[in-house]
Amino acid sequence: MSDFQVAKSVRPWIKQLEVPVLKMAIMDTNVFTDTSHVVRKVINKISELEVLADSEDDDEQQAVKRAFDWLVKVINEDFDGTPKVFERIAQQLDILIKIQDQAFDKNLKIVVDEFLKEDATTESEEPEEEPELDMEDEWARRVSRLEEGDWVLFDAFSEKPTRLKVGWIARHKGKFVFVNVLGKKEKVLKSEELIELFKEGETLALDGAEEPAMDRAQYSMLQKLHKQLLHQSSHDQLTGLINRREFEYCLEKAIDDAKISNGKHALCYIDLDKFNVINNSCGYEGGDALIKEISEILKKHMTENSVLSRFSGDEFCILLCGKGMDDALEIVEMILAELDEYRFVWEDKRLSVAMSIGLIVVKGHGQSVAKLLQDAEASCGVAKEIGGHRVQVYHEGHARLNRRNAEVQWASQIDKALDSDSLHLRCQRIMPLATDDSYHDHYEILLGMTDELGEQSSLQEFINAAENYKRMADIDRWVISKSFKWIADHRTKLDHVSSFSINLSGHSLNDLGLMEFVMKQMRLTNVPIGKICFEITETLGIANLSDASDFIKRFKTTGCKFSLDDFGSGMSSYGYLKSLPVDYLKIDGVFVKEMAANPNDYAVVKSISEIGHFMGKKIIAEYVQDDETIQLLQDLGVDYAQGYGIEKPRVLDDILL
Repeated sequence: MSDFQVAKSVRPWIKQLEVPVLKMAIMDTNVFTDTSHVVRKVINKISELEVLADSEDDDEQQAVKRAFDWLVKVINEDFDGTPKVFERIAQQLDILIKIQDQAFDKNLKIVVDEFLKEDATTESEEPEEEPELDMEDEWARRVSRLEEGDWVLFDAFSEKPTRLKVGWIARHKGKFVFVNVLGKKEKVLKSEELIELFKEGETLALDGAEEPAMDRAQYSMLQKLHKQLLHQSSHDQLTGLINRREFEYCLEKAIDDAKISNGKHALCYIDLDKFNVINNSCGYEGGDALIKEISEILKKHMTENSVLSRFSGDEFCILLCGKGMDDALEIVEMILAELDEYRFVWEDKRLSVAMSIGLIVVKGHGQSVAKLLQDAEASCGVAKEIGGHRVQVYHEGHARLNRRNAEVQWASQIDKALDSDSLHLRCQRIMPLATDDSYHDHYEILLGMTDELGEQSSLQEFINAAENYKRMADIDRWVISKSFKWIADHRTKLDHVSSFSINLSGHSLNDLGLMEFVMKQMRLTNVPIGKICFEITETLGIANLSDASDFIKRFKTTGCKFSLDDFGSGMSSYGYLKSLPVDYLKIDGVFVKEMAANPNDYAVVKSISEIGHFMGKKIIAEYVQDDETIQLLQDLGVDYAQGYGIEKPRVLDDILL
């Protein structure tokens, strides 16, 4: 009922089928699992039709309406608990669809012939310059991908949205002709006009028109369920605020922003003073009520883009995004001032409440999530020790920290590492969990450091420097060339390995020359390309869905595979997954590592596994730490597992038989 692909004019008839469809589903659960079930076919067929209320041939449209009324009436009155009535109606719907398709083809031919004739008459005139689209513009690229037969929704969020099909495209003139469901001309737009409509947000390209409506509805339902599961796993049940794990993720982003663009942010660590007194005098129910009221007070002082979290029992954290020390102090003092006037009322009790706050500026360089929280909590502890209900600002000198700029030093080592033998290839096993003999080990190829360059623990600093100084594409190319050569040189000893995953950074996804480079390496090494699997993260896929989809499709023509890493954390995961033709989904390890103890994490893993399989993907769980987690993953039907519970990373040569 909410699918933009389904014409608004036929939704009332679909709504009237709700009761018989539900009755059929109760008697036969295959309605929702068997894509060839006749009930699904009936709904899909109705969804292909459309009633044009303002049609020039109103008599014809009135006949269509009468046909709809009759079909729905027959289903509701003749339904006997079997699919027989749906089978009869499916045949009638085929006739209506055939009539609609014939009218479309006939009218579209007339429209196209008119425009071809118009083109022919203007051939003798001075030819128009072919319009050049700015392919750096996301909307221009979107318009350039439109093809004849694609559906577009105009005035999408108005009372009367208009659903039209691209009937004909004159690329040389940058002209698009849109027709209705009967193939009659409705709009003629130039490329630049269409780009502006897309930018405004009221015009939408309707992807997935080739998919049956029930399949699209199922994806939508599963996406909604996944969002609910994600919300449960990332939010505090009592207050609705984000939990500690989600806050740490936001804090990590703030650190990155401070590093790259010198963004100003401040972290506040808040602890209620003597909270145990409230629990003792008002009970745990009263304590919960106080926590909810305090969260509402804190919410009122949140600025745009700032983040508030219930960190633990009586502790909160605030990330004041875009705020320096002076602004952060002003906000914190306003919170303390409001709390001076606040009284917690519970039954016959009226209690004052105090809080201690540790405040620290997020500078980025030399900071980590764990260290920032540790320093902020320590400052909060100092505030509590000297009397409470005050703010303590953290100063670097207090902790005698060494703040040297490690990234600058590492940046100077990147060329040296790439030109010498300071880097090497490592790998980690991705073990099949299924008993099927067709499943073989996979290996993820990892980067390693020699002792001359630094400890292996320094690798993350090296990677961070390469990302910040735009050198990750060079490192990716080094890994690709070395991996291809190693695999090609040892092909006779790798029958037991199904594929090798090679990570691609966001910089490489935007590297227009990467495909040419890969093709060149294929020719030079004669690597068995079927053993190559490129791995991208979900975040990179979301950043620009169209470009990511094109990138994957181009590369898959070579015979390689693709894996989507860190899947599940994004709120739109299922919404765009079907547009990215990947072969494997890697469940974000943040859900896997604690799934044995956390029911919410278990539910997210189960959801991803089921829907991933429904979409024809193989599922990989990372961060697997123990046998209990392995058993749970096997029970859920997950295909592969990776993590220290399977195997620690090792030198690539170690896997040779």
